[in-house]
Amino acid sequence: MEAIILVVSHTHWDREWYLSFQQFRVRLVEMMDALLTLLEREPRFTSFTLDGQMVLLEDYLEVRPEKRAQIRERVRQGRLLVGPWYTSPDEFLVSAEALIRNLMLGHRFAAEFGGTMKVGYLPDSFGQVAQLPQILQGFGIGAAVFWRGVGDEPGQTEFRWRGPDGSTVLAVHLPEGYGNGADLPAERESLIERLAGVRAQLAARATTDHLLLMNGGDHKWPQENLPQVLALANKALEDAALIQSTLPDYIAAIERADPPLPVVEGEQRCAKYAYLLPGTLSSRMPLKQRNAATQTLLERWAEPFAAWAWTLGHPYPRGLLWQAWKYLLQNQAHDSICGCNIDAVQRDMEVRFAWAEEIGEEIVKRSLQAIAGYVDTTALGETPTPIIVFNPLSVGRSDVVTVSFQPLTSLEEGMFAVADSEGRTVPHEVVSGKPQEVFAADASREEFAEFMQMIEGGEVFDLRITSLDLTPLEAGTLGVITTLVKKEAAPEVDFEAIKRRIQAVLEGETWQRFSVKAYFAPQVQLSFRAEDVPACGYKTYWVTSGGWQKAEENARLTIRNSSFAIHNEFYLVEADPADGTLTITDEETGMVCRGCNRFVDEGEAGDLYWHESPARDEVVDRPAEPPQITITEGPLGVTLRVEMAYSLPVGLTEDRAARSEKRVSCPIISEIRLRPGARRIEVRTEVENRAGNHRLRVHFPTPIETDRSCAESAFGVVERPVEIPPGEGWVERPVGTHPQDSFVVVSDEAQGLMVANLGLPEYEFLPSTSLRAGPGEADLTVALTLLRCVERLSRGAEALTPLAQCQGRQVFEYALVPHGGDWREAALYHEAHAFNVPLKAVVTSVHRGPLPAELSFASLEPASLVVSAVKAAEAGNGLILRLYNPTGREVEGRVHLWRPFVQAHLVRLDEEEVRLLARQPDGGIMVQVNRNGAMTIKFSFEEE
Repeated sequence: MEAIILVVSHTHWDREWYLSFQQFRVRLVEMMDALLTLLEREPRFTSFTLDGQMVLLEDYLEVRPEKRAQIRERVRQGRLLVGPWYTSPDEFLVSAEALIRNLMLGHRFAAEFGGTMKVGYLPDSFGQVAQLPQILQGFGIGAAVFWRGVGDEPGQTEFRWRGPDGSTVLAVHLPEGYGNGADLPAERESLIERLAGVRAQLAARATTDHLLLMNGGDHKWPQENLPQVLALANKALEDAALIQSTLPDYIAAIERADPPLPVVEGEQRCAKYAYLLPGTLSSRMPLKQRNAATQTLLERWAEPFAAWAWTLGHPYPRGLLWQAWKYLLQNQAHDSICGCNIDAVQRDMEVRFAWAEEIGEEIVKRSLQAIAGYVDTTALGETPTPIIVFNPLSVGRSDVVTVSFQPLTSLEEGMFAVADSEGRTVPHEVVSGKPQEVFAADASREEFAEFMQMIEGGEVFDLRITSLDLTPLEAGTLGVITTLVKKEAAPEVDFEAIKRRIQAVLEGETWQRFSVKAYFAPQVQLSFRAEDVPACGYKTYWVTSGGWQKAEENARLTIRNSSFAIHNEFYLVEADPADGTLTITDEETGMVCRGCNRFVDEGEAGDLYWHESPARDEVVDRPAEPPQITITEGPLGVTLRVEMAYSLPVGLTEDRAARSEKRVSCPIISEIRLRPGARRIEVRTEVENRAGNHRLRVHFPTPIETDRSCAESAFGVVERPVEIPPGEGWVERPVGTHPQDSFVVVSDEAQGLMVANLGLPEYEFLPSTSLRAGPGEADLTVALTLLRCVERLSRGAEALTPLAQCQGRQVFEYALVPHGGDWREAALYHEAHAFNVPLKAVVTSVHRGPLPAELSFASLEPASLVVSAVKAAEAGNGLILRLYNPTGREVEGRVHLWRPFVQAHLVRLDEEEVRLLARQPDGGIMVQVNRNGAMTIKFSFEEE
């Protein structure tokens, strides 16, 4: 049979890796200059694929803006293929919404040049998430091309890949990677030999007579003599034809041939044929934590509340939101977020995270304040200070919220209350700061008078004068003390009355000198329990100084405890005075987990790609001395504080075969918090890391027997076997560590333990043989990785990475949710999401407004559904609301918006309309969501 070999010329361009972004950009500019010259000069060089990511063009055009028209022409001719991604991401370390924004931005940018390549090309991602078929189909992309993650199940190059929701794409596996046709030789015999070897490898797994030859590689330039090489090959080979082609052409050829293809389901995360590089899940852990926090900021706060403010008439900051996403998506390129890079890359990433955070936080602040301006806050009169609590999640919730503000009067405990619109008080705690002096000067009468004339309306820069105190000092000198408050938080003050007092002083002759001091009003940190804050909405509380609630009443919810134990209505948590580990008892099921929160430290002889234990390892799993245990209790809960120090080897021996004899003390402080009515045990652990080349994990033994783990992934939960496969003949030894988003669950039919996390993506299930627990006390342990500290980029590489040792103070937050029954039926994922997304609050003024004291902007039924996105539509006057169903069964429900809309459409992930949705008599929309499926709705409003 004659083979048709399609040769795809391309480059795979890691934007930053073993060089920094700017260093690689110098090479990118040179490569692009050469490519455009080649396309201009050589019409026989028909096409080139620019790695599936648009950021390369953005980087190039910042340096060569004059090349835009030339690039547009080549894209429109089909000779330069661009997109569909903005950056080439890692899929397991980013959220589903981040993958969607990546494709949206890639498509939008590609449209400026004439269109995007409609192939889900991910040549080097370290495995593929189960929901990628659904995400690709949401952009009208019916095929995926990738290298890593495929196991034996398909047994051939092409297969149908089905996602958990039933979405299917044609998958093309690159069994030899994306460089099997790189640098084809121009010498006849060498070329024939090279093609024979590649052809044999491909034919063994081919489903048609079409074979795919990838003519490129890492940071490769186009092969300029390729037309001549292909002509030579076609002349030399009688049973094969070589054609310079594209990935879309190859996909079309397979679809035309329509061979019988196997169907493969689920994530592609097998290391038989290609490295998965599993150590990247825990390399440079602070970057992972910051990535998760920035995603939460943009997805849960900035976009949704900017959109809700927009529905009230506030301008939507579309450009700023996309700029923040750009910075974040640049950090989510696979070699960036995976942490397998030099230290210069980490420093660049920290700057981009900061930029995304600064934009996001400013948008959130302005959006929440804008919404607060529409809320009627007069329910308790003119004196109390209103505080509006916001909840972005799709379920109503009761939780503790903390807000900092500048009160006009002192808030002494027992002399004020926090109440809702009905006057019902809630428990609270206050931490007060001290006034901060911001200005001090001695002035003459003339200088003081001139200074007062400069102050118009009582405002100084962005501050407002709220009080004035006059105090006689030494003979002829008057002390003038003012208090300043930020304008947005300041109440209305009669500044004219203040000026009249000053004028009266200046008109007299008593005072010749003035000692002027200005103080910034002290910040007060107020925490209180907000009850039943509506889904996707807000609830208003008021701080009032009526003495409604005495201190002893405020403490009525204090939790009972003993010397080393704390307790609420759901859980008993006891600390072992010998080693600080916890025994957790679920009061409802009777399940007991012993030895929890044990820190286990082992040597690390690997690199940024792989964990490797030293040949002669030493495991440290208890503190050097018994810990110090203290308990602090208050109206909002009780905290068990365990302070200890681990004596750890300072590093490795010179031959890296063992941990060093020299040791260093690493303090560890864990604060375990229980709140009344809360079904999660929250833990905050602070580690002063002074050791190098080690892996630190925290263990949670359970009495549960199961052969599966359940971990959150894109748009749902992935089940994985606990047992590690033998891995015989695999290119990479399989390991037990796996990725997660915000939680992992170990459970049987009767009971279970959920471990939620903030930006800690690596977990492992360990057998009982690795525990100190006695026989029968533990069957399976959840190990959560906190740190994996290494000193080099890769094995044998000279690139040292001291920042990857993660020295200094590190903070980790995680939560435990023991439970009974099926965790899906109980929708316990909402607990993990609530832990990841604390409530926010803003202080506002007393004013009238069109919105009630509490409101749900969007209500969703049933509670099993989850809202993942709220944003303004990219086109038209519409609101996008996306929800998903993680239950594993089809769910029918309804969505109701707070305001009328003209119509609602089911839309794809790219927001292209699919069909009109019927509106119910009450104004709501009925929804039917596939098991593990996502559904996107566009609500259209009248143009205003």
